[in-house]
Amino acid sequence: MAKVQKSKGFNGCWLWTGATSDSGYGWFGVSGSGNTRSAHRVSYELHVGPIPNGLHVLHHCDVRHCVRPDHLWLGTRSDNMQDMLAKGRDWYLSGEDNGNTRVSDALVREIQRGDRPQVYFARKYGIPKATVSYCKNHRIVKELS
Repeated sequence: MAKVQKSKGFNGCWLWTGATSDSGYGWFGVSGSGNTRSAHRVSYELHVGPIPNGLHVLHHCDVRHCVRPDHLWLGTRSDNMQDMLAKGRDWYLSGEDNGNTRVSDALVREIQRGDRPQVYFARKYGIPKATVSYCKNHRIVKELS
């Protein structure tokens, strides 16, 4: 808790002030083990209880480095994707007007209609292979007409 800044107010986040991953989640090393842990998962375990196998700790507040227990909930990867879509946080669906988007609508069409391997598009356009996979398999990106 020494690395947690508690925001004021009823709905204020408890912000992890220690190290964060590249994706913005709080994390820290476990002394002597060589392992790292996600701060929000540890907070959930400390304040709420064990996390069943296969479940993720998700955020109601959508603040990745928040560790406030009542802002956290258990769900599957699918629950997380549904929550993301429902809240409009999906940068893949946001289109070209979103400054955070990594792919244009035209590139999504090219990937969806193309017959080249996914790694081809990833290398050619400098985007993660996972992004190409999402576009190709319509997991997150809706098919564009």
